[in-house]
Formats: sequence, C-alpha cells, structure tokens
Amino acid sequence: DQLSDGTLRLIGLLWLLRDAGGPLLLEEPELSLQSDVVRQLAPMFSSAQRRRSRQIFVTTHSVDLLHDEGIAPEEILVVDPQNGGSTVRSGVDDLSAIELARHGCSVGDMLHAKAISRAGAQLPLRP
Repeated sequence: DQLSDGTLRLIGLLWLLRDAGGPLLLEEPELSLQSDVVRQLAPMFSSAQRRRSRQIFVTTHSVDLLHDEGIAPEEILVVDPQNGGSTVRSGVDDLSAIELARHGCSVGDMLHAKAISRAGAQLPLRP
C-alpha cells in the first residue's frame, strides 16, 4: 500500500519480461509511468526479447515510447480509424517514416506529427 501505481506497474512489467514463454502482448505499458521511465521501455523490451527469444507486441499511444531510435519502421503497425472500421498499415509503407529513420529521427517523431495534424482537424466542435 506504500508503492505508487506506476511503481507497481513497472514491477509487473519487469516480472513479465523475466518470464519465459510464448508471445507477450502489452497494452499501453506506459500508463502511470513517468516519461523518463517510458523512454527506457523500448530498450528494455528489446533486451528481454533477445535474452528470452520471446516475441513482444506492444500497443501504445505514447510518443515517449516511440522515440527510441532503435525502433525501425518495419517493426510498427499503424491502426488508422476509418468510418465503420479501421485500416492497418505497416511502417514500411510510409516512405516519410523510412526517410526520417535514415536521417536519425525516430518513428515517434513522424507518428506524432501526423497525429497532431489529424487531431487538430478533429478538435473544433461544430453545432
């Protein structure tokens, strides 16, 4: 009862990463964690995957998590909401992501820019 939600969540994540087994699905692992900790998650996941030969799937809305330059465009899938459903596309289908990665920018930079432009168009409330 003396540990914060974020600390408990981080302990749980570390425990799951130590466990060997089949694929691991982590849905928004950044919740309740400070941004400095979130920036360390991608390298932790990569290290755990190499040591345990375990496939790790992560869903996120966190730009901090996606700012790791070790995340390649071919490692991401982007889900775009559409009328009546969603479309899924690979990061390698986005030429701007590949070009940004070649220049040292993170996938998070590209996705953040696109999310802001899309969200900005959706923000105004119309009567």
